[in-house]
Amino acid sequence: MNCPHGHWQRAGPNLCIQLDHGAPDDFHGALNQCKDWSTPHDPKEAVFKDWSSLITVKRLLELLDQPARYFSHEVWINAVFYNFKWYQIARVSKKTSKSVIDYIKDGDAELIPQHDLDQLVIAGANSPKHFGNGDSLVYNPKNNHAYKRDKGKGKFSYICTHKLKGEPGQWGDWSACSVTCNGGTRSRSRQCIKDFASQQNCLEEQLEEESTCNEQLCCGCKTENTVDNEDTCNNDGQCSCLLGYAGLQCSSCQSGYVESSSNCIEECEFYNCNTIGTSTCSGGCNCKTGYAAPECSTCQTGYVVSSSNCIEECEFYNCNTIGTSTCSGGCNCKTGYAAPECSTCQTGYVESSSNCIESKYMS
Repeated sequence: MNCPHGHWQRAGPNLCIQLDHGAPDDFHGALNQCKDWSTPHDPKEAVFKDWSSLITVKRLLELLDQPARYFSHEVWINAVFYNFKWYQIARVSKKTSKSVIDYIKDGDAELIPQHDLDQLVIAGANSPKHFGNGDSLVYNPKNNHAYKRDKGKGKFSYICTHKLKGEPGQWGDWSACSVTCNGGTRSRSRQCIKDFASQQNCLEEQLEEESTCNEQLCCGCKTENTVDNEDTCNNDGQCSCLLGYAGLQCSSCQSGYVESSSNCIEECEFYNCNTIGTSTCSGGCNCKTGYAAPECSTCQTGYVVSSSNCIEECEFYNCNTIGTSTCSGGCNCKTGYAAPECSTCQTGYVESSSNCIESKYMS
């Protein structure tokens, strides 16, 4: 954006000013002189505020914030006191009989933001009786203070600022989406870069925009059982389940998996296959020798429980001491001892001193 032709100069990124030490002898004269310096504007554009205005508190603060110094004289500020409030004149009438109070009563003025006033040092601001209706402000750059001028009287320098044709700035961040699924909206905005505080210089549709977001279906997935813990699904409503989980919402177990402590684990793991059986699962457990499926919690046929373990029956019958170590549903006992437990003597043998000996040797 460029400043208007003539004596306007750029003072900062968004500010055009013109400084004059001339003819106006009062605040009202300075207001009119600044209005006269307005450049032609688009007649189709609704303008509440003059394109050129006596410098406001906000624009003065912006000017003082620049590294260069553009003036050294006392200057009028566009500020009028009325009913304990400060106003700035936004639209100046060419009627010579109109007072600054009339501007406020006619709606041609607006309140000066308190935030701006708080940044300006105003002599006597803390005294409620110091200012009267119609009083104006003059800024002194030598002590960085503003002070009262009764009813806007006095001859001072003045600075006019010119409204630039508005141009949109950079887009801000997108807002949060209005919903998490099933399609919502989000918005973002940008400022209208201009001189005077009015957004009427930019087209409204240039300053805000909306877009759709989160268009995926609301799936109702049990997210702790889904890939990446996300509530997302395909067009059929099927969530993306972790291994072992099934159902549209991943709320049940796959075949070959059972629920344990709210988790789906392989059946063999549930039956402790890794300790009593093997780690390969197929709807139950491949148990270690001597243990019976499906849980490996009972003994196979030919095996008996001994000290919480499943051992061959012959071992249980002490075949290694009285019989042989080969087992087949009982014991192959030593000569003279009878199956299945090798605890009695065979026919033709009698017990003697806890041993089985042939009866022919007994007399």
